[in-house]
Amino acid sequence: MNHKLLRMLNEAGFEFTPDIMAKLPAFENLVWLEREECAKAMDSLAEKDLYTNYFKVAANAIRARGQA
Repeated sequence: MNHKLLRMLNEAGFEFTPDIMAKLPAFENLVWLEREECAKAMDSLAEKDLYTNYFKVAANAIRARGQA
């Protein structure tokens, strides 16, 4: 389980009941999918824009947030 995700849920006031804990992997996957869609949007902009490196850096930074 991603510790950042757990910390964010805790800060949002979620109580870690057995039911919620059982659903966390599915929620974590949804977060990962959304993050990847954001990174893909940056990749797409990089293909169409003069500031390619900036968009590539942004895409890599978005993906890196899921690695820690």
